[in-house]
Amino acid sequence: MLNSALDLALDFGNWLSPIQTRLRARHPTLDARQLDGLDETCQAAILYGQQTALSLSATLEPAQVEGRFNALFAERYPWASQENRARAWRHCIYYATKTARVR
Repeated sequence: MLNSALDLALDFGNWLSPIQTRLRARHPTLDARQLDGLDETCQAAILYGQQTALSLSATLEPAQVEGRFNALFAERYPWASQENRARAWRHCIYYATKTARVR
């Protein structure tokens, strides 16, 4: 369920938008409390990813950043699939690049 929610949260066309409505369409048996909890968890994961990408980009050589990001993200969110970790990396490094905080 968490990966399904993170998949929606990482949808670039709906970046950082609440996922409850879209998640309910996929999983109509979830109640409002469950939907809110999943949204909160996914938003926290994305925020962590953004902060981590920014921090690593400022302190490591570019060739090391992605591998370290993946390790840290997987450690903090072990439930995240490899596909969602890769998507989180792409989105979060894009964010870091666009905020001009990357070397």
